[in-house]
Amino acid sequence: MRHIHKYLGRSTFGLSTLLLVSMLPGCIIIDDDDDDDFVVVLGAPYESCTFTEDCDTRSEACWEIATETRIDAMCSSTCTGDFDCFGDGTCLNILGSGVFLCYDRCFFDSDCEIGFFCTSTSNGDAICLP
Repeated sequence: MRHIHKYLGRSTFGLSTLLLVSMLPGCIIIDDDDDDDFVVVLGAPYESCTFTEDCDTRSEACWEIATETRIDAMCSSTCTGDFDCFGDGTCLNILGSGVFLCYDRCFFDSDCEIGFFCTSTSNGDAICLP
């Protein structure tokens, strides 16, 4: 069975005061409550994730993608056209899910996030899938 759905998991930590939020890929957040400081690196669009909170603000949510061989998740957003997608992303409804999502374009597996693979689509594009 093929399917795509938004993963609405909950994070187990809270952020009391945000000191630094960077809009660069791999956004870094540092808390400043004088308790055991920690750094959280948020996923950029098209990177793997477990919870929506793992994705930076350029992605709408952590979406679970199920192909014929595996299930994994990535940060992405719904879209109506390529213009809605981050970077050189493309807007597709793959696997007959009815949900149009942004996917990272690729030529080779090495163009994709580690653990993702580059696969051809019916419209002639190639995209990274988890």
